Amino acid sequence: MSVINTPEEIQYFLDQYQQAFNSDMLQRLVLSKYQGDDSELKRITVRPVLIKNNLLLSFLYEYQTNHITKNLGLDESLTQLSQWLGTDFKNAHLVSQSAEIQLRFSKKGKALLSEHRSETTKAKPEANAHLSHNREKSRFVKQDRPYLTVLGVTDAQGQIIPAMSRKWKQINKFIEVLSGAIENTGLTKQAEIHIADFGSGKAYLTFAVHDYLNDSLAIKPQVTGVELRQGLVDLCNQTATKLNLNGIKFEQGDVQHFAAQNINIM
Repeated sequence: MSVINTPEEIQYFLDQYQQAFNSDMLQRLVLSKYQGDDSELKRITVRPVLIKNNLLLSFLYEYQTNHITKNLGLDESLTQLSQWLGTDFKNAHLVSQSAEIQLRFSKKGKALLSEHRSETTKAKPEANAHLSHNREKSRFVKQDRPYLTVLGVTDAQGQIIPAMSRKWKQINKFIEVLSGAIENTGLTKQAEIHIADFGSGKAYLTFAVHDYLNDSLAIKPQVTGVELRQGLVDLCNQTATKLNLNGIKFEQGDVQHFAAQNINIM
């Protein structure tokens, strides 16, 4: 691989990425315009994730036909990114709660850096000191997850809609309890987990469970929401289709008549 002779821009970008992660401000990092040897790889999206009380970076490799997730520690992720930027990937977009930074490379390999900072959310150490104290509690569900917006819990900017604040707290608490149950029963070692959610209703918790297994634990989910009301069943299946999700479906029925097979959690 060729070496880009603009280390200052790359180092600054990596420093901002590390700072955002350490201050609990990192939302996502998207690597695009792939120029490497793998013809199937489109882009990689990086997000912070809490696994077994360890804060890691989840790398979602988006291929033409499937997605693969790899979880790395901060140091390992920095090493990987420093190898990729300007060589395999010609564009990197960093989004945190305080800024958006884009690093792109010209055809000649010149690094071009642009940055936009929000004056209202600019990171200050004293203003974010509580985040490390609440890290475990706040890491189970991410506000920027697409299903939350589609279900009306968050707005287009990923902010909690005030009227849905109680539902947001319920989702977080439920996933916190579920996380402990999965860890204590050893299910984290499985490649696939089957879950049936009876009385799924509008499926806030059903979609949250699917997303947590898939995005946070990198476990293939097979989630079935069971609901008596056919209208809600149809609505939730439409939502799953809209989100382009695999491994989640909704059926009309109840606990007495549901044919449970290979279910790990009910």
